[in-house]
Amino acid sequence: MRIIIFIFSVCYFITNSFTVFAKREFSIEGKLSTYQGYLVGSLVKLRSENETFTQTTQLGGTFKFEHLDSGKYTLIINKLGYEKVDTTFYVTDLSYQNLEIYLKQKKFEISGNIKVVSGIGKEIFDKIPIRLNNRYQTFFAQTDENGFFEVKYLTKGKYKVNIGRFGYSKTDTTIVIDGYDDKIENFNLTIFEKCQLNRESALQDIKTGKIKLLIQGGMVPKTNNKFDNEFEKEYNLNYYDFGCTYIGNECMEDYNKTIFEYLDDKYGNRWKKKIRKDVIGIESYLESK
Repeated sequence: MRIIIFIFSVCYFITNSFTVFAKREFSIEGKLSTYQGYLVGSLVKLRSENETFTQTTQLGGTFKFEHLDSGKYTLIINKLGYEKVDTTFYVTDLSYQNLEIYLKQKKFEISGNIKVVSGIGKEIFDKIPIRLNNRYQTFFAQTDENGFFEVKYLTKGKYKVNIGRFGYSKTDTTIVIDGYDDKIENFNLTIFEKCQLNRESALQDIKTGKIKLLIQGGMVPKTNNKFDNEFEKEYNLNYYDFGCTYIGNECMEDYNKTIFEYLDDKYGNRWKKKIRKDVIGIESYLESK
């Protein structure tokens, strides 16, 4: 009787052992890539109801899980800066081969408030242009009336941020999107612009006898007529046409206003009837008098 029981136990052990080892006959393999090519050294997880397996991608982005049971599995890839892969499938064939897994870049947002203090001390909030660029892309935005801006669909990386209005000094700064936070909020800046021309430069020109009256031109310079030439000679100054070069209007108005005040003090009102009407700021200055 003992012999029969022993033989039965041995047979049962061998049968079950064969079943355990025989059913681990499946495999899952594939390649992992992004827009930049195949990923090497990235972690890939495979989870069943009872176990979790890990692999690191090899040359060519390849990975392979072997000796698996049939059943339900979840493939998990969570790489910083990319959308998470979390997909479930059932292994019923001998293997899942040549899986091509493409990681999409995760998209990020940045928002905040920007205020510009112009060269003449005026605070400006709206329509401030913002440019963000990295090696691959450039994004543009503009502030609203409260100075708020928002840029979407950014990818992980380092960005150069350029802020400044056309015709004024620019401000450059850098921001790094590290991939941890989906949104970067409260990116707030106050920019102090520098005018190339302002009251100080006008006073200096008066002092040195190099007085100008500034005109914003275009593609074709606005030429003087004989009356303009006489005006220049009589008041010892020159009309200056910037052509296509744009200097901020507020700065030029500040410069010209200083010259107007100088002409008032030295010549009284007679110059006002002879001055060109396209001189920047002349209309508002005459209305204020």
